[in-house]
Amino acid sequence: MADQVATGFTSPYFSFGTLKNKLGEWKREDLPHVIDRSVLVGMSGTNQAGFLQALRDFGFVDENREPTQRLIAYTSDPEGRPAIWETILRERYSSQLECSDRNGTPSQLRQTFTSDFGQTGDTARKAETFFLHMAREAGITLSSHFKPVRTGSGATRKRAGRKAKTVNGAVRESLPREGRLPPSTGKERRVELRSGGTVTVAYNVDLFELDKTDRDFVLGLVDKLREYDGTRSPSLADEEGDE
Repeated sequence: MADQVATGFTSPYFSFGTLKNKLGEWKREDLPHVIDRSVLVGMSGTNQAGFLQALRDFGFVDENREPTQRLIAYTSDPEGRPAIWETILRERYSSQLECSDRNGTPSQLRQTFTSDFGQTGDTARKAETFFLHMAREAGITLSSHFKPVRTGSGATRKRAGRKAKTVNGAVRESLPREGRLPPSTGKERRVELRSGGTVTVAYNVDLFELDKTDRDFVLGLVDKLREYDGTRSPSLADEEGDE
């Protein structure tokens, strides 16, 4: 804990998927010289702030927001990414890993976020979820008592009898289990809302033919859907009953 306080590190509590997916978009040869908000198109202001802070705290950029060797390695070698996440975990989450090594409970893990980072309530829960997703990405086996996290958007819970809205103006009812809509395709994304119902966005365009304004708009919608889906943390939502 003393080391965390000395460095001023506080665990991020936005979606780990937002961090991982954005880093995954960059190739070594495409890395911006400086990483600032102007290269985070489609990301909410809150997530932009969390993303930029996480880059600094995790050693992906220096004090001038320029890419470090860690970020260069991450974008150059996809196979080496789990090892990078593991290194970051051992640098920043030593108490949480020690709790896991002792076969700790969910309550004990949650307490480490309060004692180490001063995080409580919903913030602590989200920070814990961020940590659990990073550990899974690193391939680290945690305490069997910790709550599992799931991959992808397919883990969202299903609700029947709710309305779904589409961007093309059509509105359709979600069907009972035996008559559900077919799974989303590569040109359609369906997201379940926290308060009930679903939103479906479908497109029928050639991305290579779009001008920059239209392309930014479409990709911005895609990023926002992925971002919203990632904040649901479905495997932990049941615990709090608020997502």
